[in-house]
Amino acid sequence: MIDAFPRFHQQQVLVIGDVMLDSFYYGRAERVSPEAPVPVVNIDKIEALPGGAANVAMNIAALGAKCHIIGLTGEDEAAQTLQQRLTAMDICCHFARSTDKATIVKQRIIGNQQQLLRIDFEQPYTVSDAEQLTDIPLPWINDIDVIVLSDYQKGTLATPQHWIALAKQYQIPVLIDPKGQDFSRYRGADLITPNFVEFQAVVGTITSEKDLKEKALALLQRWDIAAILITRSEKGMSYIARDGDIIHLPAIAKAVSDVTGAGDTVMATV
Repeated sequence: MIDAFPRFHQQQVLVIGDVMLDSFYYGRAERVSPEAPVPVVNIDKIEALPGGAANVAMNIAALGAKCHIIGLTGEDEAAQTLQQRLTAMDICCHFARSTDKATIVKQRIIGNQQQLLRIDFEQPYTVSDAEQLTDIPLPWINDIDVIVLSDYQKGTLATPQHWIALAKQYQIPVLIDPKGQDFSRYRGADLITPNFVEFQAVVGTITSEKDLKEKALALLQRWDIAAILITRSEKGMSYIARDGDIIHLPAIAKAVSDVTGAGDTVMATV
């Protein structure tokens, strides 16, 4: 896999965004509970993996690049586990730790290879929480080749323009995995990577390939964004630049039981 990206080991990437811990409880669902009409899952294995922006960082490191990550966590066991998993991949963690909010955790119960339930532990961070991140010293910023903003609307990127301005100051390309319908927050980015549903939520229903290109170009012009990469499930991906260049990349269909982190993987390889 790494051989397909020969220059990755030469790159240094800064990821900024909503970090979280993805925990997976795997087991067998063989009976229904007598207490309620729900399956009983006998757990065989538990996994805890970096999620959200932390998953982006893991993918980048797995491809051989040097990675720094900035994010918000609580003062708890989940934060310790998250940092341990990241540092094991030689990722440099720069976390601001909240004393009154827990680290975001997503628990998934998987029985017979099917996800049955997800339990979320999260309290959205405030603007004042996010502003703590701007005080983190960045003595290595001149070594960074790319900045990635990974937005899950949990509050870490309450002020994305601060990070975009930082990227411009140091002439570093900034790539953004956006969320929500207000793309004005990402004005000045070099690339945004919404999925097709997210893109339509912003520009309206797409009726044809021509319509997709026209609406993408209008969005890029309006918000001074250099390019957009739209992930389109079985239709692959469409890259459209503000200068009119367009590239369609086909997909190879695969059957999967869990799509967790698919968008993060796209962002890591861009």
